[in-house]
Amino acid sequence: MPTTRRQKQEKGEEILHGLIEGKRVRKSKATGSSTASKSALDKGKKKEKGKESDPISPHVALATKLLERGANFNFPEPSSQGRPGRRVWGPREVPITDQSQLPDGWSVDEPDLDEFDVDGQIERCKERISEGILPQFFQNRMISFTAIKQERMDMINSEPEGLSWEIVQRLDCLKKLQRSFEARDDDDNLSNVKAIMTAYRSGKLIWDRDSVSYWSKDKLIAGPKKLDMQEFYSLSAKHGPKGFWVEGIWISLRNPTTQATNTMATTMTFDFLEDTGASSMRIFSEDRNRIENLSGAPVPVFGKGIKQTAGGQVEVQNVILQANIIVNGQPLLPYWVDIKTSVTPGCKGSSGDRLSGVWIHHLLFVLSMPDNTQRKHMGTNLGEMTVNLPLPDYRNARPPAFI
Repeated sequence: MPTTRRQKQEKGEEILHGLIEGKRVRKSKATGSSTASKSALDKGKKKEKGKESDPISPHVALATKLLERGANFNFPEPSSQGRPGRRVWGPREVPITDQSQLPDGWSVDEPDLDEFDVDGQIERCKERISEGILPQFFQNRMISFTAIKQERMDMINSEPEGLSWEIVQRLDCLKKLQRSFEARDDDDNLSNVKAIMTAYRSGKLIWDRDSVSYWSKDKLIAGPKKLDMQEFYSLSAKHGPKGFWVEGIWISLRNPTTQATNTMATTMTFDFLEDTGASSMRIFSEDRNRIENLSGAPVPVFGKGIKQTAGGQVEVQNVILQANIIVNGQPLLPYWVDIKTSVTPGCKGSSGDRLSGVWIHHLLFVLSMPDNTQRKHMGTNLGEMTVNLPLPDYRNARPPAFI
């Protein structure tokens, strides 16, 4: 167990993995300076003063704290933050149709509603229309959410009655895989997909994000159970490699066409999957429609292209959007960044996730911590970020669930 007293270190020795104490540079005395020694008290004051201005001090302090804690790491689970209350903006006799007349603090976002609460979003659109806030915009938004609701109902009605929404979504994904496997080489997995779909529909298999089941040549060979990597390796070696199957950031966007008149009222905030493997940002056609309806102008089109995805090559339309990250009502970046964005047909959920791309990593410091929250910490000042980061939980850190 390391002691709280710092011991003498060799040159360049690591205080903690990845943190190396910086070299102390001795300043040469000016010509004619006195060589008289100072009192111990004066030396101590000088050292403390120098420590405060030393840019590496926060990193050293963090490392020292971690060493003092030793193996006694015990972190409480992060408390979930509640949603804000609903805002009321009306009613008014004359509806607002000009964005410059919107009340202070107004936002197109509805932070008190879950994005996937389709019924709640539809009702909120009706309320905003009755309040006289951009009635045409909310009429278009209500049409979009009504279409999403109909798409969900069609998915539900296409499957046996009584299945959970999670299973219906999984079956929809499996049906797409089935069509893909029927059109090209399936690595002997088509029979597995059909067998798994039958199991879901019969109720013999349920969707559980914390469990997996193992299938080989249309037969269930193990599970459902918690994933055990050694068991997985063993079953994969025995039944694989073919015919083996194992069954889980918010960014604000604006329209560059209207950048001269853009305000926070014409800014929309979306949640993205932080995916550095995506070469460009991806949104959906429904997102694009909402941005264009709010700004009152089409977004700049960059042309069409072929994008390589996990499911193969797909044709996408590329547009330019302006992006930023809003923190406490203020942009984190000093300017809005022009981002080439691919537009995929459909909407988030049934068509996948929005992808952030890599632009954030080119403009900000991005850190992750072994604290089981899967959060990314972003900022413009690495020193501030390091000081304010939560302590890492090395002992209890675990990878995300296999889905």
